[in-house]
Amino acid sequence: MAKIDVRMPALRAGTVAALAVALVCGFVVLAGCASAPVDLTGVTSYYVRANGKDKNAGISEEKPFKTLAKAVEAASGSTVKTITVLGTLNSALPEITNTGAEIVITGKPDAAARDKAVLQIPKEGKAFNAGGDSRIRFEHITITGGELSGIQVNEGATVTLGQGAVVSGNSRRYGGGILVIKGGTLVMSGNALVTKNHADSGGGIFTVGTLLMKDDALVSENDVGMTDDGKDGQGGGVYAENAEVTLEGNAAVVKNSGFWGGGIYINPKSALVMRDSASIRENTIRFKAPKGGAHIGGSGGGVYLAGSLTMRAASAVSGNKAAYGGGILVGSTGGLVMEDRSVVKGNTAGTGTESDGTLFGGFGGGVSLAGTGKLTMRGESSLSGNEGLFGGGLRTDPDSQAVLEGKASIKNNSATQNNEKKYGGNGGGGVIQGTFTLRDAAQVSGNTARYSGGIDLYGKLILEGNAKVTGNTATVDGGGVYINKGGSVTGDSSLIGGNKADEGADIFTKTED
Repeated sequence: MAKIDVRMPALRAGTVAALAVALVCGFVVLAGCASAPVDLTGVTSYYVRANGKDKNAGISEEKPFKTLAKAVEAASGSTVKTITVLGTLNSALPEITNTGAEIVITGKPDAAARDKAVLQIPKEGKAFNAGGDSRIRFEHITITGGELSGIQVNEGATVTLGQGAVVSGNSRRYGGGILVIKGGTLVMSGNALVTKNHADSGGGIFTVGTLLMKDDALVSENDVGMTDDGKDGQGGGVYAENAEVTLEGNAAVVKNSGFWGGGIYINPKSALVMRDSASIRENTIRFKAPKGGAHIGGSGGGVYLAGSLTMRAASAVSGNKAAYGGGILVGSTGGLVMEDRSVVKGNTAGTGTESDGTLFGGFGGGVSLAGTGKLTMRGESSLSGNEGLFGGGLRTDPDSQAVLEGKASIKNNSATQNNEKKYGGNGGGGVIQGTFTLRDAAQVSGNTARYSGGIDLYGKLILEGNAKVTGNTATVDGGGVYINKGGSVTGDSSLIGGNKADEGADIFTKTED
């Protein structure tokens, strides 16, 4: 029997190639064939433009992707971790988890106006959501238009706003610009900006996680509203709830507005650290005065502090305004520590008017301690150049405690008076109802008021070491210390000297009610 030749005939090159594709793709007729992998040799970025196509390779400006979601998907699964946005994208933003290495979403730094990168969130669209262990950095791009925040940072995720990143014109009940969930981390650096966002609390940022602002990062011109029943209204710039917040390297919270905490509201389980020339400045407080009722709001122009604040290394709270605590209002659960050359300066505690025409406020131009609030000042820290009607530099409640040590000082503050209403003008340096300790080389000096140029004392003043109350001026009584009923001085009273007043230049003791 003749043998049957089972050898396959030789195939031409084209036939071999076709067969190879068939083998890679599987059952060609039944399943179709996926596109060949994109060669990423030399590729440094994916590109996205509104008129692109998601079926493109996305590796050139000429053939970009259409959606950011597609670009993030591609970057998450490749070695190319930069996405360049060309112009304005107004498609839905992605929800991202598990990116692996950090993905950079950027515009072109030198882009012409029409090509400047903007993520325009569609009406009622979701914020840019980062979760899982994702790491995202934004640069040279604006995120705007969100009605559910601009960015939401979920548990485990880290979002960085870098050079040229802007979050603006967004809103939400909590966290108008950015909402950071527990376990999430937001980093702002390199002149990143969160501005002109609105919320009921946390106009710029609401954080239950970690917030780090550094290297000229800025939160500015954000604001909060208030419900008709007087709820919310906290943290015009930032609201921190059970959170850790750090400002360093010239980072600033500026020109924000709220009802409690114009710049930042720190709740009882939150901690704020300021260092390396960080600042909270030029923020303001509003209030409501309902007919027949007491006013609502008006406290903590720069900071409303129910948690802890540590100021170090030339950090500053300055130029803020409120009715209570022009610079900082320290609540019953709050503690303020000022070290090194940190300063609270140039703040104002002004007055408001109730619906019946009576005045309120003017308490503590620099710092006001409410309830059992605490203040510790050391190093060369100072309260200086502040103004109020009751306590230009400091005002304290009966159960509060304030300690100045080292070379800390309360200096060059003033207590003014509303002459028409005969309201205020007491305690240029401070109105003290609690316990006030001066030790080491601490000073209360150069302050002015109508009554009690240095200290208007209802509580207890303790003098230790070489601490001094000196160089203060009252136009009427009590240049250094004005002792009211219940007030007392413990220690060497000769440390109160060199002050000026019409009566009781150094110490004036009130003998009538």
